[in-house]
Amino acid sequence: MVSGLPIQSSAGAGASAVARPSAGAPPPGQHRFSAGPRHRLQRDLPWLLALKFAALGLLWLLFFSAAQRPAVDAAAASRQLAVEAPGD
Repeated sequence: MVSGLPIQSSAGAGASAVARPSAGAPPPGQHRFSAGPRHRLQRDLPWLLALKFAALGLLWLLFFSAAQRPAVDAAAASRQLAVEAPGD
């Protein structure tokens, strides 16, 4: 067995014993499922990443941007914390 695949040898009259993978095995260096899902993943991955970054950007704009932050001055902060503002 080579790499877990059964080996068929063509041992006949005058034929050399050449080890070949069985009929259902993929060519060496290629996975059995490499053509379909891997190609689709390579095609869809950049679009999915772009969509993810767009969604993260939208969430940042809606919840964390400067437009969503209230203006806080020293007097208002000192009233909330019950301390005197510097210079009072």
